[in-house]
Amino acid sequence: TASNVTGAITPTAASSKILVNFWYLVSAGVTGTSQAAGTCKLYQDIDGGGYAALWPASVGTVAFQIRKTTDALESTLRAYQNITYLDSPSYTLTDVITYKIYACAGPTNYGALTTSPDSSSASVILMEVAA
Repeated sequence: TASNVTGAITPTAASSKILVNFWYLVSAGVTGTSQAAGTCKLYQDIDGGGYAALWPASVGTVAFQIRKTTDALESTLRAYQNITYLDSPSYTLTDVITYKIYACAGPTNYGALTTSPDSSSASVILMEVAA
């Protein structure tokens, strides 16, 4: 699920890399079962061409995974997470490159994962790095 945690940059030089840094709150909630899990994933859109997954390559990885296990039938766990990624996008100088965090659900019946719940604050830093 797409989040509201997003940032955009228009590079000023050809073949630059983009240092991407996201800091955001993640919430794992569950009702009626004892576990909630999921992974946040970084996506990229170049000049309105549509979002494509950047990192991690698979949501099955444990990187940036939030997981809660409890005996209670209803609970929520919240934690701040950070993704730092050096991107080497293919673009032209007038293209706007937009990055966004997506919340990827865990296994079936593992509750829900949301980013920036209740409009919580987040920080996005996008920095052009010379090639």
